[in-house]
Amino acid sequence: MDRDTGPIIDMQPDGSFTPPPPKAGLGTVIVRLAIVGVILVIGISLLWAALVSAAVMVLGGLALYGFWRFKQSPLMRWFRGNRSLTR
Repeated sequence: MDRDTGPIIDMQPDGSFTPPPPKAGLGTVIVRLAIVGVILVIGISLLWAALVSAAVMVLGGLALYGFWRFKQSPLMRWFRGNRSLTR
């Protein structure tokens, strides 16, 4: 396993060192957190909508299937006027 040999010193050709990059200010941190929060809210909303719509479609399909089966049942024929419950 490679071991870290220590910090890398960035020296310019004239012998001076490059300054470390400045730290992000408080405003930058807040904007970045807001962007991440908006992305999370959008993603969670899309996931929630997909799950809810899938559940609605499954329940609607089951209800339509049950209604279709009920329309074909002898009881429905009896309601329509054919008073015989036998096929």
